[in-house]
Amino acid sequence: MSLRILVIVILAYTFTFLNGVKDGGNVIATIITSRSLKPYKALFLAVMIEFFAPLFMGTAVAKTIGKGIVAEQFMMSQGDQVALLFLSCALVGAILWNGITWYFAIPSSSSHALVGGLIGSGIIFFGFNAINWSTVMFKVVLMIALTPILGFMFGWIVMVALKKIGLNFNPKFNEILKKSQLGSMFFLAVSHSTNDAQKSMGIITLLLVIVGEQSNFDVPLQVKIGSSFFLAFGMLCGGWKIVRTVGKKIYKLQPIHSLASQISSASVIFLSGLIGSPVSTSQIVSSSIVGIGSSERMSAVKWDVAKKIVVSWFITIPFAAAISAGTGFIVWMVMGGQV
Repeated sequence: MSLRILVIVILAYTFTFLNGVKDGGNVIATIITSRSLKPYKALFLAVMIEFFAPLFMGTAVAKTIGKGIVAEQFMMSQGDQVALLFLSCALVGAILWNGITWYFAIPSSSSHALVGGLIGSGIIFFGFNAINWSTVMFKVVLMIALTPILGFMFGWIVMVALKKIGLNFNPKFNEILKKSQLGSMFFLAVSHSTNDAQKSMGIITLLLVIVGEQSNFDVPLQVKIGSSFFLAFGMLCGGWKIVRTVGKKIYKLQPIHSLASQISSASVIFLSGLIGSPVSTSQIVSSSIVGIGSSERMSAVKWDVAKKIVVSWFITIPFAAAISAGTGFIVWMVMGGQV
């Protein structure tokens, strides 16, 4: 394995690791802050699910990331050196933006950061026309607008439904709710890991195609294992800042809220994964909590925190794109305007 290829593999798995650190907390945030499960039990269960689930699920999101954002013919037409520099700069942009938002405990989207990185780097190395704008608009931008609405609506509907069937704040029912959340957390962890692990799967599989290691875009088992491992390992190592933001700062959660959030969030993420859309777990979980809180009392939702989160959703792609484009431009200048 050449040094250039090794660098991209390391960057891809670093992105996945930081994704687990940053976004993994969303899977366990509500079940912990509602005191339905002890933190380390929740973490252990979620990490196991995050590792094994992507090994048995599809690769639609990986294909969107690997060959849906930047047209394959542009990447293949200018030689592997240019294509490898493109991938490196795209990953650097996504990683830097994720680091900034993680440091400030902003639940922004790692998925959208990677899309932004691919767009910015793709424009620098291949030109504006190399971007598959139809895919970007319908599978990414449209979903940025649509998934929070769906998360809000599903959260509202599930919360109202649970209260209608009597699962309210009675202590006896709270015990039932706490046990029910094991199943809903499993569903959420499967949905999250299946969507998020596929980001680096897509990048590394594209890398293998570029260097001629394989001729078609089929994700190898060893790539699946690597992506799943680093996502789960990242979740094991961190995520507590995001747990506090999502679980406490938006709305004070009880077991019934946690169950409603997990069911609604997992449903939206799972459906998005079926169509190959790289969605944001933090975006969907946050919007579901806002919907749940609004179904009870609009004034109980901490709208100032929610507004900051919404702003981060819409600035992630352009900022990550700018960072990756800037990185690519610096590389281009260092190499004397020739790559």
